[in-house]
Amino acid sequence: MNITVVAVGTRGDVEPHLALCRELAFAGYRPTLCAPADFAGAAQALRVPFHSIPVRFRHLIGTAEGGTLLASEANTWRLLRELRVIAAKVAGEVSNAIRDACEDADAVCHSPLGLPARFFARERGIPAIATFMQPLGFTRERSSPLFPLPTSMPRAIHGATHVLVEELFWLAARSLMQRHLSEKLPRSGYFAGVRRSGSPLLFAYSPSLVPTPRDWTPAMRVTGYWTFPRDPSWRPPVGLLDFLAAGPPPVCIGFGSMNSPRIDAIFAASLRAVAATGRRACVLTGWSGRSLPRDAGGDVYILESAPHEWLFPRVASVIHHGGAGTTAAALRAGIPSVIVPFFFDQSFWGRWLYESGLGPAPISFRGLSDDGLRRAIETAEASGAMRARVRELGRRLRLEDGTGTAVAAIGEILHRRVGMARKTG
Repeated sequence: MNITVVAVGTRGDVEPHLALCRELAFAGYRPTLCAPADFAGAAQALRVPFHSIPVRFRHLIGTAEGGTLLASEANTWRLLRELRVIAAKVAGEVSNAIRDACEDADAVCHSPLGLPARFFARERGIPAIATFMQPLGFTRERSSPLFPLPTSMPRAIHGATHVLVEELFWLAARSLMQRHLSEKLPRSGYFAGVRRSGSPLLFAYSPSLVPTPRDWTPAMRVTGYWTFPRDPSWRPPVGLLDFLAAGPPPVCIGFGSMNSPRIDAIFAASLRAVAATGRRACVLTGWSGRSLPRDAGGDVYILESAPHEWLFPRVASVIHHGGAGTTAAALRAGIPSVIVPFFFDQSFWGRWLYESGLGPAPISFRGLSDDGLRRAIETAEASGAMRARVRELGRRLRLEDGTGTAVAAIGEILHRRVGMARKTG
């Protein structure tokens, strides 16, 4: 079967779906990853067929609008408003590329920003499976990750936060999609209808970290993390190997795909805080493209990127943005995180780790200070109980096969669909 996997976004959105494609191929399917042009090289390195969306997210988030989006932190209203501004500029190119990628598909998987794929799949009468990197499914047991409330709130209030986020997202997405679709889209209630239909939803995080709500339906499957495989051609720079061997494990500082005017201040404060603790630092500049000062002697090593699965087991802790993928990689390595969130789900992961005793409290950019970062680093590294909990969770995560579980779930879904078609035929 040809399965088109649509992932729209930055590295944290696309790389898990690339891992899913690779596992689907191992299982005998014919997957194609439909994603922004930024990821063509990564797909080629893993020999995954690639259908390019002719938009470079690395460029988009470097614009003024992208910087405003990345500054939204936990403000859902601002997040969706700025996301719509950016999406309006590229909606046509994204929709056309997704439609083309779905043309020969027998089934489609899609991330939240790949939602048009769901309607193109319906036009062709093929199954569509929604995928999430966060616990965004409706429940009355806890509030939406994008609308945090205390767990002591009434169940009805928790449920209402999920509906509110769904309706705001639909309000932003509906008008952008409608002009590219033949069917008339409802003004509201779309996601409630998806839930009632029993349409399958896959959640690519670990139930060992975030327990599955008891009121979720069997169609809502938490599979475990979809672990991005390392490019087999990658080799660590000799300078990095020498740096790691020259002293105790350093603190890693990296903010992945994040790029905004605030990144310079965060990098600078993080370096000063690490120096104040007497530790060394390994800095990943990522998509920021920043050229950081190299006058720290042998205490700092700077490079653009390195596979987290290789680097994180060799460092003591990580200062990062709280993206789902980076958070998962740090947990799998059994090391604590100091999270400085930028936008979307990053504040949620920071709060969740803190409330679970797996990390210090996340640090808002508005509350960012050298001393606050220093204290967070010292808490992350000095708390024996916290480090023991992180190590134990890391051991459990390394035993999981989230990608394989997802492929098995997709197989079950498609098998049921074929069986239903035979009965009705």
